[in-house]
Amino acid sequence: MNLLNQIPFWKGTRLRIKNPEVSVSFYEKFFAMKNVHVLKDPENKKDVYYLGNIPESEQVEAGSEEGNQFIKSANYTLIELLHDYSVERSDDFFYNNGNVEPHRGFGHIAFFCQDLENNCIELEEQGVKFKKRPHEGRMKNLAFALDPDGYYIKFKKRPHEGRMKNLAFALDPDGYYI
Repeated sequence: MNLLNQIPFWKGTRLRIKNPEVSVSFYEKFFAMKNVHVLKDPENKKDVYYLGNIPESEQVEAGSEEGNQFIKSANYTLIELLHDYSVERSDDFFYNNGNVEPHRGFGHIAFFCQDLENNCIELEEQGVKFKKRPHEGRMKNLAFALDPDGYYIKFKKRPHEGRMKNLAFALDPDGYYI
């Protein structure tokens, strides 16, 4: 099979998390994501939580067989939050988010929003931490928040008419795309 002759579908991104209650709640509360399934794997001491922006008419119960089938066949991009039980034992444990030395590389996940400035103000008032606000730095049309594990979440104003206008890539001072 040659994926270049087809339109591939992006199924998801997996992030490693320390506390599933905190991380799942964060994405549900601030990004209207729905926890559509949980794969429990106590033998290997890990669980995977699948979240996505799913229309209400298609939502399923997390942990159900219906949820299991949903993650295998639904045409939605999901965030997979991987919880390894062993990381709860250490208060000072953290995952490298891919944006700090010496292990740079990952980058961020991204969301469009309707009102960049006000959405960022509202999130900050509710305790969401920011790496970069819209008025900071050279690029005024985007922001970066931090999730509970320190992963970057990029916000960009949704282009008018549903078209991807004026999107550009830039390099940070170290030569990484932002």
